[in-house]
Amino acid sequence: MKYKILDHSLNRYFSFSVLVGTVSVLFVIMIFRKTIIPIWILPSIIFGVAIVSAVLGYGAFTRTYLLSKANGYIFCFLYALLSYGFLACFLFVFINYYLAGIAQPAQVFKIVGQSSMSGPKRARSQRKLLVDINYHGIKKELVFSYNDYKESQHNYFNTVSLVTKKGFLGFDVIESQKINYQNADLADGTVLKVELLSASRWAMEYVYIVDSVSYTGYDTIEFPTEKGNLFLVKYNKQEPAIHTIKID
Repeated sequence: MKYKILDHSLNRYFSFSVLVGTVSVLFVIMIFRKTIIPIWILPSIIFGVAIVSAVLGYGAFTRTYLLSKANGYIFCFLYALLSYGFLACFLFVFINYYLAGIAQPAQVFKIVGQSSMSGPKRARSQRKLLVDINYHGIKKELVFSYNDYKESQHNYFNTVSLVTKKGFLGFDVIESQKINYQNADLADGTVLKVELLSASRWAMEYVYIVDSVSYTGYDTIEFPTEKGNLFLVKYNKQEPAIHTIKID
């Protein structure tokens, strides 16, 4: 597309605004990870502000660039989206997060989903643990460290503890988060009842139940008794292994 710059000073302003708005997205992502907010709110802010800014700034935009009418509308909106829309979104989450109130007592939430993502560019194998919770009706994905990812491969957890603060604009922000590992207190030699959930040629996932509390992991060694999909096992931390059991 060919265009001509009519006002170089306004062109520099528009270019700088787009740069600032685009960079602010990085901070929005970091703050969003620590903010409990419905996902639709941020796009609504971005597009709402962009539409208003495009309408109000269309005259200045056409005085800066020589474009066809159709291209003028399109690129004016894109400019407003990348600058004012992103910047408004940043200010929204920034004010809510950094002007939040005092921390509230810790709350425990059940994990409803779990996955992982690759690490930074030069350490892709250092995966981060992702868990989903239902925070008072709002689905929230929490990001945990590589150490938590490694720990999760050998220990069972189904809850997380969150310390939150009331955000300045009404959306709670996360002060701290912790995974509640449940099998850390098991002693060697504990006899466990195991319910086999699934298996493959490579590994096995199971749950063992002690005093009505469920655990899971890959440290169970012995399977002396089999009754359907229930097993009696002896827990042994010193000899970790993965068993392969085929389920028809």
